[in-house]
Amino acid sequence: MRKTSCSYPWNIDALEELERETDKKVFNILQLREHDSIIALKNKIENEIKDSKHEIVLTYITTRGQWYDHSWKGESEKSGGVATNIGVHFFDMLGWIFGKVQKNSIYLSEPRRISGLLELEIANVRWFLSLEYNDLPQTIKKKVQEHFVLLKLTVMNLISAMDLPNFTPKFITQFLTAKATD
Repeated sequence: MRKTSCSYPWNIDALEELERETDKKVFNILQLREHDSIIALKNKIENEIKDSKHEIVLTYITTRGQWYDHSWKGESEKSGGVATNIGVHFFDMLGWIFGKVQKNSIYLSEPRRISGLLELEIANVRWFLSLEYNDLPQTIKKKVQEHFVLLKLTVMNLISAMDLPNFTPKFITQFLTAKATD
């Protein structure tokens, strides 16, 4: 299963019933855990001596056409909204590296963008997810007409700020389903 398996806790009952009927298990694919840059970051975090939380900024902007609003992905009752449909991969990765959620606050919640603060055991993450073309930096908008992905994950408090260099639009398109054909 590629996305969050359930939008609501009560949906898990149907999956459990399906597991019983088929004698098989349902698993999510947590693909960011397999990326070399993420594994390297996790190893670096696990091996450091730290007395304060990391401060992280996650910005993810990917353009989506109007088709998105008219598909199941644009219906928050079906997809869980941008945070669940797009953000699930990042939230899983961040929890895997920086520990359990202590608090999750939402500051902006719109159909095509959402932001908040995720307080984890050893990190505070300020995050912003958007499907809006107008949220792309002007320098990028001049170069692209429609589809583009911008991901910036900056982890402060390491020896220096770290942006993950191997997160290219091609990688994200392949692994985070950024193609409009999905």
